[in-house]
Amino acid sequence: MLSIVVPIESDAADSGRPCERLIDLFEQHGEAFEIILVADGVDEPVQWATSRRDARLRVLRLDRRVGRAPALTAGFHAARGDIVVTLPSDRPGNPTDVVRLLAPFSDDRVAAVCGRRPPSERRRLSSRAIDALVAHLGGGPVRDTGCGLQAYRRSALPHLQLPAGMDRLLPTALGIDPEAVVEVTVDPDGAAPSTPGFRATIALLGSLSALPFLARDPRSAETHFAVATAAAAACGAAVMDRSRVAMVVFDLLAILLAVLWRCLRRFNRAQDDGVYRLLEDAEPN
Repeated sequence: MLSIVVPIESDAADSGRPCERLIDLFEQHGEAFEIILVADGVDEPVQWATSRRDARLRVLRLDRRVGRAPALTAGFHAARGDIVVTLPSDRPGNPTDVVRLLAPFSDDRVAAVCGRRPPSERRRLSSRAIDALVAHLGGGPVRDTGCGLQAYRRSALPHLQLPAGMDRLLPTALGIDPEAVVEVTVDPDGAAPSTPGFRATIALLGSLSALPFLARDPRSAETHFAVATAAAAACGAAVMDRSRVAMVVFDLLAILLAVLWRCLRRFNRAQDDGVYRLLEDAEPN
């Protein structure tokens, strides 16, 4: 069985209707499937799915807008299929891209498949720079982190709570072995969430720098970075009267360590408190 997760953040009148093309496609192929529409603080998907009266359409209503990563988390937790596909609702592209994502799973060693648009279609330089940083610092093989078309074996998905902004760090943030990740070229019209703004980019870089620690022991790392931050700040205060240069170095180090500590603390709190709340799991009859 196949699960397709579609986070929806817009009340546009046609926000759910691209799924009709997927329904037609998989009905033709005789594929068992479900489509999970995650209504991220919006109502239109509920109305659209209810009008379809199709048991294969499920709607998860979140109590407030939380962002794409928490919405994906809700969809991952609710999925019943052996393969879970993520699909952007704003530019769903060609349904046959989903078929391309599924093909590599014929190899049992593959745990995740990520869509990759042609380089010429990743228009903004800032988006390309983010892709390069995520690939280099995160140690993952994905070269188009902005593409929302991805697929995972459900058995490879850990029961994590992904805080807002971490969707561009998938699949690395899920702890999936890079050797088990494959990229396939997809239709550029099935692009992805827009390039993040300045604040979102800063938050993304902070999460990226903390990524190696998230994959190991984030709770111990949070404690260690808290102690290191306090120690660097104390050293800066101690040398303030003797060396301005040393003070600045220690202060900058304290800021860097504090950023890492904050990212780890945010991630650990997400695991404790969760990143989403469901109003209702409406499954049309």
